[in-house]
Amino acid sequence: MELICIYVFHARQRAEYMRTLLSLPPSQTEEAAKAREELVHALSAEMFPFQEQTRAREARDVAAIMERIVARGPEVVTPLVP
Repeated sequence: MELICIYVFHARQRAEYMRTLLSLPPSQTEEAAKAREELVHALSAEMFPFQEQTRAREARDVAAIMERIVARGPEVVTPLVP
């Protein structure tokens, strides 16, 4: 039951976030676009504080995977048909 409540809470939170984003007026200038981007970032950081930590962790994980792949060296492909 608790999981359902958490899911509903997050679904409502995402819906409110999208409603807020869609209600923002379009940017007319480059300066307004930057201000809007900062506002959206601040809103998402406030509504979803765990997102920044998740992004940072995923970025570290992807970097570690890429480093392991690069360390293996070039991929060697052998044709199936001689």
